[in-house]
Amino acid sequence: FVALGMLCTTMDEAPQVQSMRCVPRHWCTTAKVQPMKLWHDAGASGGKPGSIWIGNSLRTMYAAEGHQMPAEEFLDLNSTVYVLSDKDIDEISAQNGKGVALENGGG
Repeated sequence: FVALGMLCTTMDEAPQVQSMRCVPRHWCTTAKVQPMKLWHDAGASGGKPGSIWIGNSLRTMYAAEGHQMPAEEFLDLNSTVYVLSDKDIDEISAQNGKGVALENGGG
């Protein structure tokens, strides 16, 4: 399972785990759009350098330390319609057996 972007908050506390959703990796493909830098802190004083990027057709956000494009692979969904296969159900069941909560349809 993978996340297709990152989750941010304006608070000092970490966001609730239930705020994030993941999809099976085999539902994804490498993003074909060119990542676009939305913001960087060049010229700001103090702290570590950082930047925010859009990296796929879903326009999900990626935050990076520094001003260079993040090294990790940007992912997109490879379809617009999904049906849970037996493999998907087996993977979800296996994760649930390891104590991963699947509350409110998330995982």
